[in-house]
Amino acid sequence: MIIGTNTAAVPMGSKNNISVAFGNGAEPSPVPTENLMVWYDADDSDTIAETSGALDSWGDRSGNGNGLSQSGSARPTYTLNAQNGKPVIRFDGSDDYLQLATWASGTITQPFTIFAVWSYPADNAFRYVVDGGSAANRNYIVVDKVSSVREYNINEIKTSGDPPPSSCRQYTYFFDGASSDLRRNESSILSGDFNTIDSGGITFARRYDTSDFSAIDVAEVLIYEAELSDSDRDDIEEYLIDKWDPT
Repeated sequence: MIIGTNTAAVPMGSKNNISVAFGNGAEPSPVPTENLMVWYDADDSDTIAETSGALDSWGDRSGNGNGLSQSGSARPTYTLNAQNGKPVIRFDGSDDYLQLATWASGTITQPFTIFAVWSYPADNAFRYVVDGGSAANRNYIVVDKVSSVREYNINEIKTSGDPPPSSCRQYTYFFDGASSDLRRNESSILSGDFNTIDSGGITFARRYDTSDFSAIDVAEVLIYEAELSDSDRDDIEEYLIDKWDPT
């Protein structure tokens, strides 16, 4: 179900230039809508279909048709009261995953920005948080372990900063070739060349081709096909932090 029944799209670039989306299952959520391509929100019950807690589908709140679905034992769990009193999508690290092989628009081109509230896996192994939807146009975010030190790894660009396990944090991933950047809870922690590959789709909690499953929680993800102004970036980060209270 598309949520934006009471929205007014306006230009980005000012804290006053936002649209407010009112969903039946979510608080009023002020976010810029220009160039917003994907929006998964576990706190928006209108986008969730579940059977006894097993997630059948997760709709795209942006209205762009990038919904996710799953069946059988591969379904993650729709877990209530998990993060700041709100639900998350919980993956078991065994066989749970969600995958969209190709975005509805075909490709999301660089520069693009991913805002996320999710956790990194706790075990000391090479594990995928997200990957591309197929072998084409892959951008992956993993936790790596090198010489007994856990590392962030984005398309093989790494930092020795230990990804905090288990608890959700707010992350901002900006993909723009040599100008790419990773932020955690409003502070930059890694910059470099994340490569120039565009995004063709998405896989949550495993490699695109059935390996390296991760036990993670995913609360909310927004993807913009743009480099946002510092003001808009800060507004979105503050919205996610105020809503989810990540540690």
